[in-house]
Amino acid sequence: MKKRLTNLAKNSKYAVSGFVRFGVLHQYKNLLIVGGSNSLGNSIVSNFSDTWKVANIDYKQNENAELNVLLGENDDLSERIDSIDTQIGDFSKRFDSIICVSESTKIGSIKDQDIFRRYQQAEREQALPALLTSYLAAKYLAPNGLVLFAGGATPFQKSCPSALPYGITKDIVHSVALNLADKEDISTDATVVTILPETDVATQSNPESGSEVSTEVRDAKENDKIAKLVKMWADGKKRPMNGGFMLLKNIGGVLVPEYI
Repeated sequence: MKKRLTNLAKNSKYAVSGFVRFGVLHQYKNLLIVGGSNSLGNSIVSNFSDTWKVANIDYKQNENAELNVLLGENDDLSERIDSIDTQIGDFSKRFDSIICVSESTKIGSIKDQDIFRRYQQAEREQALPALLTSYLAAKYLAPNGLVLFAGGATPFQKSCPSALPYGITKDIVHSVALNLADKEDISTDATVVTILPETDVATQSNPESGSEVSTEVRDAKENDKIAKLVKMWADGKKRPMNGGFMLLKNIGGVLVPEYI
């Protein structure tokens, strides 16, 4: 974004003084995203980065974000939280939108011997990022801000015994969102929303191993549609009610949000 603004200043007939006045009048909003390097997160960052300043917390860097706070695979968040706080606070003291789209595709049933390892991985990839998002929202969410979590349609609506680690940790995400929506720790005019993409984790049989594996069920076009919807809500347009869970249906190529 800084490069685009610099080019605007060079090419503007108002030269530097006009650019400064533009900068004073045009205050860019701030987005904090947890999970901004996965497929959905990348689409969200791409849709926001032209007009918002973006800070990303994830295990990988997103080149479109102005700040990347990188987590290690074996990080203990209780030991990292001070440094995360410092980096985020130095970037901005207020974020107009805070989004958590960390994902896990860890599946497995209760009869699998490595179910505990898979659960611990899913917890690291989904539950802890949601908890971190809620913690940061309590500190940095701006008045009238939006907090958005990516939940799971399948575990919200029914059991998913073949994807137990995924289902359990998505349920934790849902619980974190509901607790934050009580607004005891954020501004009373804030909005907390959980999206439930209808195309979340699916499983299919693997004949060679006799087990089940996760499959990719959401393509780049659908991620972009979700990102545009999230951007509209972040801009204050047609926001769902606070505490709402929105099932995102794809009907004839059109993304349709539905209260659930």
